[in-house]
Amino acid sequence: MAQEVDRDFAEFVETSLEIGIADTVDLNDKKLTDMQDEWESLLIAVQYGVSLYPKLTAKLCLALFPLFERAGATAIGIENYTRLLAATSLPAETQAQIADRLGVLYRTRGDSNKAILYHQQALSLTQSRQQKAKCHVHSALAYFDQHNYAAAQHHADIATQCMEQSDDRSLGSLQNIHGLIALHTGQYEQAITYFQQAISVWKKIGDKSYHGTTLNNLGLTRTKLGQYADALQIFEEALLIIEKTVNETERVRILLNTGVMFNRLGQFGKGLQAFEKADRKQFRTIPNPKLQAQLDTSIGYTLIQLARPEEAILSLDDALEKWTLLADKLNFANALGERGRAWIQLGEIEKGRAELDEAILQLAHFQDDVWGKQLLQEFQRERENAGQSAD
Repeated sequence: MAQEVDRDFAEFVETSLEIGIADTVDLNDKKLTDMQDEWESLLIAVQYGVSLYPKLTAKLCLALFPLFERAGATAIGIENYTRLLAATSLPAETQAQIADRLGVLYRTRGDSNKAILYHQQALSLTQSRQQKAKCHVHSALAYFDQHNYAAAQHHADIATQCMEQSDDRSLGSLQNIHGLIALHTGQYEQAITYFQQAISVWKKIGDKSYHGTTLNNLGLTRTKLGQYADALQIFEEALLIIEKTVNETERVRILLNTGVMFNRLGQFGKGLQAFEKADRKQFRTIPNPKLQAQLDTSIGYTLIQLARPEEAILSLDDALEKWTLLADKLNFANALGERGRAWIQLGEIEKGRAELDEAILQLAHFQDDVWGKQLLQEFQRERENAGQSAD
């Protein structure tokens, strides 16, 4: 028997939802920052509103998406979007928007498989060209995370076909994914063009989080080209922009890429400082296992370069555990190969050889990935040297 809801409380929830909807129109980074004191009351209204007023709650939840995506409230967003998706009274187009955003949140947590399933569900529900464009852009990003660049390109191409009735935000996202695919397939100049086009969009609409994110991608591309002075300037600009938002995850990504750049310059002490700064920013409390694993791997690599193999192994152990849970075989192979290097540095030659052999075997499956090719060559050289040193 259903429990009767107090009428006064129901009216309070309804009023809170209506006020929340009015306050979150065109929610941007500045509004998110200004409204921090109101987040808790809005989320309470959402929690009770799902069962009492699903249509009103869906409207508020969709408006609150930047909060769920950027401010460490991913788990709360997933919980409420999942509950809303089960509300059969919602129109199909609303369900499509919820499913698509649910996919984005799962990708934020590192679960690209679930992300793809929800984007597919959204595509099956929508008739809107604009929503289809968004779903295909988000699908492309999820496949990109799986290092499946052909599938990512396929969805990006379909999104382009749907884009004529879409908005600037979708266009910026599309240019960004085109840039990411180009970056990871070695087309660096093309990647720069795409990222610059996306940055123009983010400036136009005033989205500081995505502006900072795309600048970060541009800085990484400059690093790949060996343009370190330009890269450092871009990372510093990106960090200044992101510091004005609530996007803690992107702060960590920028610091991570800054550390990678210092490592490429051979300045491993500065690289470690950047990684440790990222780690100290209460990042471990944010549910983003993929970024945590990247940080653990980078710290492990840097500690090897600083001849601190025992500490490196501990960091790489944590990374390997996370990459296993994420089913990311390319990054797992990278962390495993690095741990093999650490074992060799520690004098455990046979153990190091075995892990390098396994990493090399796994990397043979990623020869369409520029970084995968580079890793394979590096670990093969390391394995040769390990063999010679033991003979």
